[in-house]
Amino acid sequence: MNGLNTTRIARALGLDEAASEPDILAAISAQRSTPTDNDIRIRALADKAIALGRLSRRLRPWAVAYARRDPRGFAAFVECAPEQPVRSASWELVALARERSEESKGTIDLAAALNVIVREEPDLAAQVEEERARGIGR
Repeated sequence: MNGLNTTRIARALGLDEAASEPDILAAISAQRSTPTDNDIRIRALADKAIALGRLSRRLRPWAVAYARRDPRGFAAFVECAPEQPVRSASWELVALARERSEESKGTIDLAAALNVIVREEPDLAAQVEEERARGIGR
């Protein structure tokens, strides 16, 4: 590994000192892809704001980024934010698809955009199915 002391790196990663470069890289990759306690806490803050009706589900990526950058500022924002109108998951899904279709400037239609959103937002798609089972959002 370019003259680095792989023995020390392997040990720091909890691997055998004789670990190969691919094993070391795999361990690093696994650590990067595993959410930390802080990541879990930040996502929970965003989800709580949505559950309280202070944020639309569509703003979750923004909320996670804001909470990661400034947790106290995000908490203050949520405290002061007015409650949002409750929208069904179906409404949110169609709104996202409509937005995606418009952004494409006619290259994808609404049906194709719906398929894209369902793949990109599996949690939202699951909520739509849950609502359908309960007879909501029709």
